[in-house]
Formats: sequence, structure tokens, C-alpha cells
Amino acid sequence: DQPNNVEAHLAAARVYEKLARHGDALKEYLVADELSPNDARTQTGAAWALVRCVGSLLKDAKWSPKIENLILRGFDLFDRLKELQKPSLVYSQLMRVFAKGIKLAGKDVPWLVASKYVSFVKTWGTENFSQDDFRPFVPKDKPDQVYPSLVENVTLVLYRCAVATSRDGRALINDNPWVVEFIGNAVDRFPAQQWYPYYYGKLLVELGRHEEARKYIIKTAQRKLGEFWVWQMLAETYPNDMDKQLMCLCRAVQCHVKDAVYLITVRSMLGKVFHAKGMDAEALLEFGIVDSLRADKGWRVVSHGEDFAAWSNNVVPAKDNMAQYKKWGVLADEIVLESLPSENAIVTARFLDREKNEEVAKLWWHDASGRRHEVRVRIRKFSQLGKMKLGSPVRVWTDLINGREVVLKVEARADGSAWDVYPKTVGMLVARDERRGVSVFVVGDKGETCVGDWAKIPFVKSIPTGSLCELVLASSKNGYNMMLDCCVAENAERPGFVRDYSGEIRIPDGKRFGFVGIDVFVPDSLIVANDGVVSGTKVHGLAARSYDRTKNRVSWKAATLEVNS
Repeated sequence: DQPNNVEAHLAAARVYEKLARHGDALKEYLVADELSPNDARTQTGAAWALVRCVGSLLKDAKWSPKIENLILRGFDLFDRLKELQKPSLVYSQLMRVFAKGIKLAGKDVPWLVASKYVSFVKTWGTENFSQDDFRPFVPKDKPDQVYPSLVENVTLVLYRCAVATSRDGRALINDNPWVVEFIGNAVDRFPAQQWYPYYYGKLLVELGRHEEARKYIIKTAQRKLGEFWVWQMLAETYPNDMDKQLMCLCRAVQCHVKDAVYLITVRSMLGKVFHAKGMDAEALLEFGIVDSLRADKGWRVVSHGEDFAAWSNNVVPAKDNMAQYKKWGVLADEIVLESLPSENAIVTARFLDREKNEEVAKLWWHDASGRRHEVRVRIRKFSQLGKMKLGSPVRVWTDLINGREVVLKVEARADGSAWDVYPKTVGMLVARDERRGVSVFVVGDKGETCVGDWAKIPFVKSIPTGSLCELVLASSKNGYNMMLDCCVAENAERPGFVRDYSGEIRIPDGKRFGFVGIDVFVPDSLIVANDGVVSGTKVHGLAARSYDRTKNRVSWKAATLEVNS
């Protein structure tokens, strides 16, 4: 009855909101805005209706023309909302739903959507984010789950939009350099986001700022040494250095990929670099592989240059470039890892992590300050560890990521020896048990012992009793010492738990054991082994500390027994 009554339209909009008919509510708010322009109350209502309208469509949705049209229409409506308070909750929620919607498009955001989103963020101003917008979201009913903050989500979407290209091949970032600054700030503000350095570096490359980009691409490469795309990007940061490009591209082409077609761009770049270095046979092979891969997919043939046909007719392609890949690719890791510490380490364990159902290995080393490090790594990531014996010498490169020490690269040390950097314990072999097939060593002042299993360490069987040895020990789950390796220590200093003894032996009547002096116990095995020893015989030998379980005390026990000549 009163089509020009602003209050009537606002009332209708609120009723539609109660009924969750957000599209109808938005229409009523927009009519009210036309009747009474620049009213903050009306525009705030319209903004909330737009948030709910877009949000309701995004639940469990996939990217579709319907969502694309709704988002584009939403950007057009946004241009009318000049009176919204910034920062404000509704401002943040508009940012949230647009970012969530565009994320559904994945990596390939349509050009028009990308350009309007970048314009939307720039117009509203990144300075209008509230402090809450920087905080991660933690659901009240699931406090153990943490989701990225609004600003983190906007950063991802801005990056995807910034690399979108127009029909003439021009990337959006070229006309919006402010996005680079925004993402650069996010690198430092959100260190846990491992992809941000890559995003920033890639945008810097697009703008031709190669030296700046390189240090950020390298940060990503340190964590993604096995991914071809990071080496491809790193190669692009050396536009005037053919050798560095060749190193990175040869490293890239050796990375595992699900489909060889993923390496088409890498191989095309590699062909051009080989050609520029005068390695024409190798170059022609790469171009041939590119053409073959495209043909297998039914893709159109691409040009390799105006003079390609004339040039290729005078070149015989190489049969295999693997030797070049290995020669140059091995040098690429030095570019990425030269700023990171590396240490001599050894492999101490290999087992199945039942909780994660994957094989893991333990690496051990100590740094220059003497601090000990023990880190678990996935054998799936470092496959060579699956074939190495325990104690194998390796070199590791590490970095601190989110406060946790992470191993980035492992390689065998040809100049090392088994267990060379692992701490050794001096012990004395005090007994041999033929029945169990073990030798018993004393390793501590309280009579602590460990056993060397002849089946696992055959060398131990031939070591004479009383020998001092260097032992590699590890603690078992039960707290006992496990022997991992052993060697005779001929020049080792005698530990405090070993001493000489001498004197007359006393053998109690009817017993087969004896005593020398007041504190050295001689077990029956030594007396039996020295046939003819009786009480009063003068003897000497080596004794070691021993824990007497019956008397709950530490005493001395003979390890060797010789009759005085």
C-alpha cells in the first residue's frame, strides 16, 4: 500500500530474515536503500543479508556458475554499501564469505572474479581488519581443533587471484603490487604458514624482483626438496645464470611425479638452457620428450621458436640425459642448504610406528656445543634409510620449523664408520654364558651390566674374559642396557669399577666358590676352570663391581683368576 515507506520495507526485510529467506531480505534492504540512500542502518542490514545469502549457498558446495554469479553480484552490491562501519563484525563477515566462496574455485580463479575480489579488498582496505581477524578460529565445542584466521584465508585467496592471468597473458599482480606487500607482511606475521614464503617469492618473480624472491623460494625448497615445482620456480629466479638454472632444472626432472606430463614445462625450460649452453644434442632430446608427452595427451603441438626446424635438422638428439641430470642436479641442493647447519650423524633405530602405520628411523648426533639430538624421520621421505644398517654414518641437514627440529636431507657419509659419532661406554667382559649364547659386561660403578648376544654381534664370542671394550649401548623399554656394537679397547683407561686383586683364596668347606681378601668374591666357574685351585692357593686377577642381590649391596667379583707362579 505504501511502496515508498522505508520503514515498511525494513520491517519486511526483518521478517524475511526470521524466515531465513535471505535473498528476499536483501531485496527489501536494497529497496529501502534506494528510497533513503546512505543510511548506515539500512546498509548494515543489507550487508548482513548478503553475508547470510552467500553463506547459506556455500555450505558443502562446489564451485559452480551459480556461486560464481552470486559472488560477482555480491561485489556489485558491495559498491553501494558506502556507510558500513570499518572495522566491524559485518565487514569481517563479508570478507569471510567472499574468501570462502572463491576458495571453492581452487587454484584457477576466473579472471573477472579475481579482479573484482582484489578491487574489493583494496577498496575496503586491509587496515580495517580487527585484532580478532588475525586470531585463529577455535570452535567452542572442539577446543582441540584450530582453523586459520580470517586474514590467513584472505591471504590465500588474494594470492590465487593475484596470479590469475587475463586473455593477453598479463597477471593481475602486475596492476596490483600492493598485494605483494600484504602477502610479504603475512610471511612474518604467520610463520607457521609454510606456503607463505612460496606465495611471496612467486609474486616477486612475476614482478621481476628475482633476488628478493630467491630467499623466499629457498625457504620453501628447504622443506620441499623432493617437489619438482619448487626447483622450477627457483630456476626462474636466476634469469641470467644458465648454470644455476641447469642445476635447478636437472634436480626438478629427477623428482618423483604421478604423471610425466607434469614435467612438460620443466623439460621445455631445460631444453632452452641446454641449447643456450651449446649442448644441442641434450636440448633436442628434451624438446622431443615435450612433443611426445603432448601428443600422448592429444594436446596441440607448441612452437619451440622460429628457427627450431632448421636447427633441429642439423642435430642428432642424445639417447639419454640422465648423466647430465645427475651431474648438475646434485649441485642444486647446495644452493638451498648452504645456509643451514649440517651434522655428522648415525642411524640408531628403525621400526614400525604402529600408531601411524609407517616405518620410521631414529637419527642421532651432537652439535658443536655438545648438545645431543635424536630425531625420528619417516623412511618414506628418506628411502635410503630403509636399507642402511644400524650405526650407519650419515650427514643430516636440519632447520627449526615452528620450534621443532626437522630433518630436511639425509645422505650417507662415505668417510664415516659405524657408530663413529655415538657415545661409547667402556666396559669389561666378566663372564660367558654358553647356554644362552651371550657375554656379560660390567659397565658401571654400581655393578650395572649388559650382555652381548653372539647371534647379533658374532665378534663378541671371541673376546677373552677380562678384556676392556668400547660398547655402544642403548636403553631398552624396561630400562636395561642393550648392546648395539662392541670392539676391544686395548688402550682404554681402566674404569673405576675394575681393579686388580691378589692373595690366598679361601674356599668354604663343601662349596665351589671362594674369596680373596675380605671383599673379592670368586665364582665357581673360575675355580672349576682352574683345576687344582684349593684353599690357600695364591692367586691374582681382575675384579669388577657387582651387585649382590641377596645382600642388596655392591661388592667386588673376580672376572679372571690366575695362579701365582
